[in-house]
This record gives sequence, C-alpha cells and structure tokens, in this order.
Amino acid sequence: MVSYTISYQYPHQHFININITIRQIDQAYTYLQLPAWRPGRYELANYAKNIPWLKATTAEGKVLPIDKVTKDRWQIETKGVDSLEVTYQYYAAQLDAGGCWLDAQQLYLNFVNCLCYVEGRLDEPCEVALQLPDRYEIACGLEEVKKHTLQATDYHHLVDSPLIASADLKHQTYEVAETVFHIWIQGDWEPDWVAMCQEFSSFTKNQIDMMGAFPEKDYHFLFQILPYKFYHGVEHRNSTVIVLGPDVAMEQEEMYQNLLSVSSHELFHAWNVCKIRPEEMYPYNYAQENYFTTGFVVEGITSYIGDIFLVRSGVWKYQQYIEALNEYIKRHFDNFGRFNHSLVDSSFDLWLDGYTKGIPNRKVSIYAKGALVALILDLQIRQATANGKSLDDVMRKLWKDYAQQNKGYSIEAYQQVVEEVAGQSMQAYFDQFIFGKEPLENILSKLLEAFGFTLMTNFINKGTEVFSFQVVNKEGKTLVSNIIPASNASKVLSLNDELAAVDGRQIENNLTALITNKNRIKMHLLRIRLLEELIIEADVNMYF
Repeated sequence: MVSYTISYQYPHQHFININITIRQIDQAYTYLQLPAWRPGRYELANYAKNIPWLKATTAEGKVLPIDKVTKDRWQIETKGVDSLEVTYQYYAAQLDAGGCWLDAQQLYLNFVNCLCYVEGRLDEPCEVALQLPDRYEIACGLEEVKKHTLQATDYHHLVDSPLIASADLKHQTYEVAETVFHIWIQGDWEPDWVAMCQEFSSFTKNQIDMMGAFPEKDYHFLFQILPYKFYHGVEHRNSTVIVLGPDVAMEQEEMYQNLLSVSSHELFHAWNVCKIRPEEMYPYNYAQENYFTTGFVVEGITSYIGDIFLVRSGVWKYQQYIEALNEYIKRHFDNFGRFNHSLVDSSFDLWLDGYTKGIPNRKVSIYAKGALVALILDLQIRQATANGKSLDDVMRKLWKDYAQQNKGYSIEAYQQVVEEVAGQSMQAYFDQFIFGKEPLENILSKLLEAFGFTLMTNFINKGTEVFSFQVVNKEGKTLVSNIIPASNASKVLSLNDELAAVDGRQIENNLTALITNKNRIKMHLLRIRLLEELIIEADVNMYF
C-alpha cells in the first residue's frame, strides 16, 4: 500500500503539505510521476508548476539524492533503502470543477492534480489520511475507513475520486435500484431538497432503466456554489464535481435548469467514458497525451442523451428540450470552423486547443456538433429499424461488448456497433459527418421533418449581424467576438477590436440602435490601443 498524508497550516495561503510513504522498495532508483493531465479534460495541465519543492528521506531521516528528470517526474536513489518518505507542497488555488482549493472554509482536492504515483505500482491500494479540523465532514466517492482517512483500491481509483472537506457541507441522499446517490452542496445555497431529490431520482432512474444497471454501488454529486458567475462540470468514476454561480441566481429558473442539464450529463458519463472508454485511454497514461478520435462519442452523445433523459423522465417539458437543442444548433452554425475541421480532427486536437477558442474558424465543437450528429444517428437508426432500435441500443451494446469485457473501443469498433444496431451500412453517415465536413442543414431538416418537426432558419436581420460580425461586452468594452468569413466586415475588422463610435456617436451599450436600418457605417475603434477609422458595408444574404 502507498500511503499519503495531507495537512496544512495557513489555509489563506493555499499551500497543502503532502507526505508519501513508500514501503517494500527493491530497486536502485524509485521514480515518482505527477500526472500531466486529468481524465475528463484532454489537454496537458502541467500540475507540477504548483510544487515549489520536493524532498525524499529514509524512515530514519537520511536525505536521499533526488533528480528531476522531466517537468513532472523525479528520480530518487533508493539502493539499499527499504522505505522512504517523500514530502512536498502543492499550491491549491484553482476553484473550478477540475482543480484544488484551500481556504478557511474548505479543502477541495482533485487528487490527480497533486498526488504523485510510484512508477510500476499504480495497481497497489492507496490510503489518504487528511489532517482536518474535527468538525469537518468529507464528501467523496472513496470509502472513509476511519475518520478523515480514505482508502482506494488503486491509484486509478484514488485520482478519479475528488473530495470536498468542510464544516458547512449540505447533504441529502436518494436511492434508485439499490444504489445510494448523494447530493453534497458547498456554498451559500439551500435548495428545495424535496423537489431536487425527486427530479434527480427521476432522471437517474431513467438512465439506469435504459442502460440496465448502474456501474457503481454509490454515487456522489459534489456541488460548489460560488458567489460569482461560473459553469463547469467534470465526470468521475462514482462522482462528479459541478461548479455553478452566482449563488444569488441559483433560484432562478434558467440557472436551475442548467444545474439539471449538467447533472444529467455528468451522471451518464458514469457509463460513457468512465466505463465505456476509447481504447487509446484503456488504461489512462497520466504522463502524456492520450490521443483519441472518438471525443464526439464521449462528449457529443453524452450532451445529446443527457438532455433526452430529462425529457423522458418528465423533469423537463418538451419545450425546454427544444430550447436546449436550438442552443446546440446555434452554437454549431455560429462556428465557421465547421468548414475546416471534422469531428475526428477536433477530437484528436482536444490535446492542442480543444478547450479554448483558438484561432478563428479552425475547429468544431465535439459537444455542439457531437450532439447534433448524435441526434442524426438516433433518427437514422430509428428510420432504418422502423423505430425498433435507437441510439440507446448503441450505448447498451458498447456497455455490454466493451466496458463489461474490460476493454476499450476503437473508432472502427464504434462504427461496427452502430451498423449492427442499424442493420445496415452506415458508411455514408461516418464519411459525411464524422470523418467529413458535410453541412448538417439538409440532413437535419429532412430527418426532423420525417419525425414531425420543422427546422426553421431565422436569420438575424438587425444590429451587428447585418454587418456580419458579433460583439461581446467585457469590462465596459465592446469587443468584436465573431466575424463571418469572406464578408465585408472580414475585410476590415479583427477579432478583439474595441469599438468606440459609430457615425460619430459613442458606443455605450447602444450599438444595435446606432446601426439599425443602416447599410453603411463609419466605425471608430481601438486596435492595439491605436485609434482607427473604417467603413463597413452591410452584406446581402450573409447572416448568422
């Protein structure tokens, strides 16, 4: 067993102290590796930048030679040493769904950020002793074998189990199919627990009924409710961390519906990626990129089907789902990267810039386009099988044939499963929408019409969109955020231009009013803090 002890002295400074006890050493050199990324976010994170120092000693206190051989890997000379202690600090000052945070109110940890593993010993049991105030309670998917001491079957289990430790945790449970589900809330919000547990129970039951069984004996929703605007969720083996804000808006309908949507999404990840996993990540290699091309399965299908569960369970009304679907459609068609990158391209390039806006018009979203091609696949399968089969059957088959057989799927295997469920070749679907960049408008329109829906295109014909650009207001500034390629605006505007005036009138949250019903405008703007004047002509039939 590898044992970890975590303590801290001055919580406002955000530093935690970590001690690792390693026994039964029989090698001349022992290697420690801190993960370079975390499952659920497929990009390098360089967590080692948060470690100011690291030292190794024997049980008797003798300092051992240690060399840093890569940015996050250490070599310790252990010839003739039976056991050793490794001590270091970690700066816990990232409060989102994938980070670590320490203050006077709580200790929040994603162990994958901060706990090194011993190379060659990933499969050994792990124990974490937390030196916390007595009044603190722990919210975590790991077993608490004694007060403030957690145990994991192996390192993979450990780092897929985030925790919140606090004296202020709010907690309720509900049970579905003999599985206990925990809702933990850290922050200034007290929900309507009866309604919340009923709604969570409904979509949870719907997911379990569809998949046949829940993959874990318990599950934990860990909510961080912040005093400022925030939206982030990360899936884990038998838990999820969801960060939302501002707390004063949590009772508003839109915010609460966002909470339900992200919660259903993250819960389905308990099957899709935590268990039904691409072969390139089976098992995870924490030391480097795990390139894979099926991000659209991991996130696109989960985005689509997570909202479907809310409708099926009665938690959402039909109109709420239509609004969510329209949001995916708008996000996709406002992104001109759809002409340049396929879903396979963008899945692979998650490791490059998948979670940032990146350069203009380079990539598509595996979430937004992924959800839409999941809808297309669902409807095509239903058409091919006279509504006898659906995307549900694809996910159940992946669960049975791959996850339950302890193996990952390839993109070829995914296509084979899809074709077996559909009972026909789906090569055109994969060529056009997965490997290719075929526009989605025509196929979406035809499929939706066949199922009694109409896809309507409503062009925005007022304000900046007439001039083929969009803006965002940030810190009192009006900044250009999007430009249609090959438009008149693209010939003169740059992203992040700060717009100052239109036709001699200062812009003060009134841009739409200043340019409505105009075909030509004189714009004053700041570009790298230099004032420029330019003319923009309206475009004909080129709208967002």
